[in-house]
Amino acid sequence: ALKEDERNVYWRAVRGHGVALAAARLAERLGASRVGVFGEVYGAGVQDLAYGVQAATADTPPGYAVFDVSAEIDGQVRWLDPAQVLRPGELPLVPRLFEGPYDPEAVLELASGREGVSGRGLHLREGVVVRPAAERYSPVVGGRAIAKAVSPAYLTRKGGTEYE
Repeated sequence: ALKEDERNVYWRAVRGHGVALAAARLAERLGASRVGVFGEVYGAGVQDLAYGVQAATADTPPGYAVFDVSAEIDGQVRWLDPAQVLRPGELPLVPRLFEGPYDPEAVLELASGREGVSGRGLHLREGVVVRPAAERYSPVVGGRAIAKAVSPAYLTRKGGTEYE
């Protein structure tokens, strides 16, 4: 657990985007005892790729985009598509680049190029997350069938502040 602190970039994102309130509303709609909202925090002051967001000061919340939701319903944890369970505009979502049959070549092509978070293609794309249309177990990863294809340009950029 991360101790709550108004200076912490993650707590600033949670507070600044109303994540706790959105999670409570979602839990009520789903009849869930617990809800997990998983998101990416970004902006200047978070990492070297800023996506056009200033996040270095405590008075400005960093960027935030939801990529996954879990909910415990009737004692069972379910992984849910944020675009299907959150109301439009309730929380910012990561861009969805493709829906369709799995194609390894298409995944590698989509993992590279310009980012889509800002809507302005300000810098390179970090990569893409690949998930099945229907949630399932993967014996390969020993859990959820979900993966991230990381852009080679992201991995080899100069001055990077994150490590995959």
